Amino acid sequence: LPAPDSDGRSREDLRKPGAVPRREHVINVKGPTFVQEDVKEFSPMIKESWAKLIRQTGVMELGEKLVAGFATASYGMNEVFEDMTLDKVFQAKFVDMFDTIVRNCEEPKQLHRSLVLLSPAHSRAGVDPKMMPDMGAVLFSVLEEVLGKDYDEDTRKAWAWLWEYLSNSMTLVMEAHDRRRSPIVRCWDACLDSYSEAQLGDLFYDSLFEFAPSTRVLFSKPKQVMGSRLVEMIGTLVKLHGDKENAMAQELTWLG
Repeated sequence: LPAPDSDGRSREDLRKPGAVPRREHVINVKGPTFVQEDVKEFSPMIKESWAKLIRQTGVMELGEKLVAGFATASYGMNEVFEDMTLDKVFQAKFVDMFDTIVRNCEEPKQLHRSLVLLSPAHSRAGVDPKMMPDMGAVLFSVLEEVLGKDYDEDTRKAWAWLWEYLSNSMTLVMEAHDRRRSPIVRCWDACLDSYSEAQLGDLFYDSLFEFAPSTRVLFSKPKQVMGSRLVEMIGTLVKLHGDKENAMAQELTWLG
């Protein structure tokens, strides 16, 4: 995974889903410990078995298998992956992500750095370290299904080692990312965890009309439309409230 460009990213790029954050937005967290002898022993087996997996399935079929498995593995993962089960572009990118992990498996520190860079995107997408065991189970199941006898005990140990390192790294990274979030972001995330966007919009306008009935005449559009736009606007302001580049002021200017 590429590091951020030396000249950084624009605010618009930073707000795009999956965008690589600028350096001042990147957390600094030490990675998990590892034994170099394990790296030397397991990396070749991981790379060899992954190459066989790709040869026997192809990128598109493998992406479909993995995403379909993730979407049914647990409730939390279903919310993240259910809309991606028919998205061939996403599935191909997901396989490419795994391919990057495999290519860098002999450099655990680089794997950890990649997860650090991706932590804002993972947070926005709702990825939780608690999903890692289920994701690993799906991956191991696909490996066993496709490779058959080639997925022997030594290969299982190699992939288990890699997934344990990734899981530990993800936990450290996301915990550090969560600690960095402001009370405003934590509060807004708690609202989104408890209510759907439609419910939040309804709650706001129901409360507004209850306390100030005369304001009804100011809103001509259906409440559902207004609620959706309001929640989207608040979400944008929450994301930008700590931006050092004063992006919130620009956003308010655009809103009029």
